Amino acid sequence: MSEDAAPRLGGGAVTDADEQLSGTELRRLTTRVRLARAGVTPGELFTDLAGTVISVAIAAGMLVGIAGWTRDLLDTGPGTLGPGLVQGLGLAALLVSGAGLALRLGPAGVGAAGVRWWVPTTADRSGLVRPSVAMTLLAWTAGGGLGGGVLAGVAGADVATGLATTALGAAVGLLVVASAGMLQAGRAPEPGERGGPASGAPRWNRASVRNRASVRDRVAVLLDLLLAAVPAAGVVVLLTGSADLGTWAAPWWVSAVVAVTGAVLAVLWTARLERVGAPELRARAAVADQLLGAVLSADTRGLGRALSTGPRPGRRRRLLGTAAGAVRGPRSALLAADLLLVLRAPATLAGIVALAALGVVAVQVPLLADGLGLWAVLAGLGYGAGTAASAGARGASDAPRVDALLPVGARTVRAVRVVVPAVVASLVLAAAGLALGDPRWFPVLLGAAVVLGTAAVRAAYRQPPDWSAPLLATPMGAVPVGAVAHAADGPDLALVGTIPLLVAAVTSPSWTVAAVQLAVAVLGVALVLPRRGKRLVK
Repeated sequence: MSEDAAPRLGGGAVTDADEQLSGTELRRLTTRVRLARAGVTPGELFTDLAGTVISVAIAAGMLVGIAGWTRDLLDTGPGTLGPGLVQGLGLAALLVSGAGLALRLGPAGVGAAGVRWWVPTTADRSGLVRPSVAMTLLAWTAGGGLGGGVLAGVAGADVATGLATTALGAAVGLLVVASAGMLQAGRAPEPGERGGPASGAPRWNRASVRNRASVRDRVAVLLDLLLAAVPAAGVVVLLTGSADLGTWAAPWWVSAVVAVTGAVLAVLWTARLERVGAPELRARAAVADQLLGAVLSADTRGLGRALSTGPRPGRRRRLLGTAAGAVRGPRSALLAADLLLVLRAPATLAGIVALAALGVVAVQVPLLADGLGLWAVLAGLGYGAGTAASAGARGASDAPRVDALLPVGARTVRAVRVVVPAVVASLVLAAAGLALGDPRWFPVLLGAAVVLGTAAVRAAYRQPPDWSAPLLATPMGAVPVGAVAHAADGPDLALVGTIPLLVAAVTSPSWTVAAVQLAVAVLGVALVLPRRGKRLVK
């Protein structure tokens, strides 16, 4: 190779293209070095593989048991939820949630170390990310098939219907992840752009990166709305009186068409891996690291932050102008800020609507219409709604100076923070109360909503887990006491504070139980307020 044709480095040095490592060679070299330094023996590899196989078998057995228990739950009594409706709604929820997860995680990518050391090199991008593509395709296909099989088992389908549903789920999983990969790869640079054919390597300018991120955000919001529409569709079916449907199976040709389409998109995606830019890989690695850290530390707040969708700027300006006219002081400003955080997030609004619709559908199941099942449904939905509406409290917990800058006391700030989660929880529980049909439920549900909203705020303000606490030995292994106490801070108030709701669910709602529930709600609000004289910022 001549000196003029070779790529130049700084100081006049040149490189030989024949001596440069490809992406696959660089990745394999790193793997060999890592294995050599780790000193892993074949016995250790066999032990890890055997442990993985046993864990998968145990998880599959648990899923089969849960499917059988759920099928018995649906078959008890003359319920209005037919197995076909459960099967259809489950498949729709599986499709939309899988698409949203694939879009947020980013199907192709490398780890944080790969972003730092591999991506800046001249190695080809496809060789670096090809293993992640193969693993993602396999994981989403297997997950879709497993989800379809579990839903068929829940619906009580026969073997042929179960196999057909499993095949449909696997084909849908392949199609979903391939579509997300095509969106991640994007389009090729134009000749006039930075990174186009005239500049050699496929680098991206800032405008193209922002446009692609905007498209992904819009698609993610659309998927959130579709996920909320799944239980809403169940409510519509219930109202039309056609919910008692038998099990069904899609024709095999439908699964074949979906699978072929997904395979074609997967091939096209693999051919376009060179278009995946460095910003995409950095964002994917950051989300993966944050998600892994949240899972290992049992941090549900970090898990939601990793998978959340940001607000839309257009809605931000319009809603901010409307709320500014209603502010009359620090308390109303804080209340308006918490309300804006809910209204500006389409995913949060969609989740609240989904919880309300899910409550209407769930109380139609005979074993969930009263007793312990009804209490679990109402408490879970109310706490979920309160958690979705407590974004302001979670943000203030991450930055305590936000609350400290307000010209009001710490107890007043915490009390105002409870308002929006309690109101949202009351709206969700009111929808379930309408489905129950007894007006005596509403005062009980109002007090329970205040308790559950307060519990969500308590969970938002909890301190980081104490990893210095001793470990508790159990038959399932060592359990970190500090992490368990951290995760229980908030749900403990929801569990204890809804005991009157449990009494009403087991017996029947009454004005006495409603009065006790409202009194417990007042005590719960007093419990979540900070002690007098406590400083928000040290």
